Amino acid sequence: MTKIPKHSPEQRSRDLSDALNFLHNKVETDENVDSTGDFSRLNGFFPMKCDQTLEDCAKAIEGALDWIREQGSSADGHIEFCVLV
Repeated sequence: MTKIPKHSPEQRSRDLSDALNFLHNKVETDENVDSTGDFSRLNGFFPMKCDQTLEDCAKAIEGALDWIREQGSSADGHIEFCVLV
């Protein structure tokens, strides 16, 4: 795995906005909303709670995405997801 440079606050803000946009439009399978599929995969790990807002869920997705990026990626730059069963 290779390290991906840490995202700037502006990039993280854009990721948060994109995650929120994904949550608002996730019924539509528009590649412009989730071109890599990362939001869809991460959303499956964070089931929405009754009292949770879309903004809270988007923050959880963005935080997880940032953490995964800090851990590394595959050689082609895609994020690897490892699910323990």
